[in-house]
Amino acid sequence: MLNAGTVCSPDDILVTAGSQQGFDLLVRTLMRAGDVALVERPTYTGPLRLLKIASVDTRTVGVDADGLDVDELEVLLAESSRHAGPRPKLLYVVPTFANPSGATMPLARRLRLLELAVRHRLVIVEDDPYGRLRFDGEPQPHLIALADQVPGARDWVVHLGSFSKVIAPGLRTGWLIASPAVRRACLIAKQLDDLSNP
Repeated sequence: MLNAGTVCSPDDILVTAGSQQGFDLLVRTLMRAGDVALVERPTYTGPLRLLKIASVDTRTVGVDADGLDVDELEVLLAESSRHAGPRPKLLYVVPTFANPSGATMPLARRLRLLELAVRHRLVIVEDDPYGRLRFDGEPQPHLIALADQVPGARDWVVHLGSFSKVIAPGLRTGWLIASPAVRRACLIAKQLDDLSNP
């Protein structure tokens, strides 16, 4: 079991060279040029660069003191479903101690985000590099830990984690937890990079 209530077995985890490699594998396996991805506004620059290199149409969703603005996201997704053209396929979000806003998404907002993912068939990429840096207060459960509370959500959530922020910056080891099909596609893509981590 990972922190914040995420239950998984060793077979559920793909070890990566940090969470950024996990996101790169997801972009390479799930996205094509011209597909639409969503990110928080503002967000960490690494994912933005990866999406740009992949020629993905990247759109933003605002944040407030509680993280991703799920109301704005719902409007954006509803408008997208009413119009012709590509619908958003992926949302990159850091729900705990977001970079650079520092916001942490409360439980009710996390559950609503999962409901939107199922309704709109949107892959939520939950990056959690900072979750273990809490000094006070109770941790919020990971989105993937909550997925079983929202029917169908487990297939739409990918969880990324990393040891580089919580143990040592030079320890470029992380993980990816996803549905078997997504994890297998990422494993095949990873074999083109490095076969396995040291």
